[in-house]
Amino acid sequence: MAKMRQMVRILAATATAGLLPVLAASPAQASSADCTNYMSNVGYIVGPTVQEACSNGENGFMGEQICFNLMIQVGVKWG
Repeated sequence: MAKMRQMVRILAATATAGLLPVLAASPAQASSADCTNYMSNVGYIVGPTVQEACSNGENGFMGEQICFNLMIQVGVKWG
């Protein structure tokens, strides 16, 4: 019985150690400049709408939704 408890503790510690970096990592964020540079590098014209989209993309969830919609409007492909 003691061996079983020890194995459970070891497994729990291993699982916790493996998950902690994943839970602690913050999502990747790109700046407006990163966004406009990327769009230019992949062949899109970076005009006022793309610049506005990239700027909005820095503003949390709602900004990301605005960015997405603006990018679709200027012809950026979904994939």
